[in-house]
Amino acid sequence: MRKFWLIAVIILILAGLYFFLGNKIGNRGNDSELMDRSGGNITPIVANNYGDKIVYDTANARTPAPFIKDCSARGGVFKECGNPCPSDAEACVAVCVYTCEDIAKP
Repeated sequence: MRKFWLIAVIILILAGLYFFLGNKIGNRGNDSELMDRSGGNITPIVANNYGDKIVYDTANARTPAPFIKDCSARGGVFKECGNPCPSDAEACVAVCVYTCEDIAKP
């Protein structure tokens, strides 16, 4: 009987840690845009720049708003589901990424 209670207590402790740590790690706040630690907006990170097309790094993205703003400032067309490859690529993976395409040349 002692063994049963010991196992039950261990399971409850592990479940509590799972939920507590899961909420702490998974909760990055309820900000509506990308924010830096001081609370100011940050510029989206560019993963690849192909000249007429930019592929954004969306690892910390909450909303496309800062990406749309950045793309508009570059004179491009924002796509929420663009592909990550250059225009002249022979093959490309089928994934959706934020891109800024048809960027006007200066």
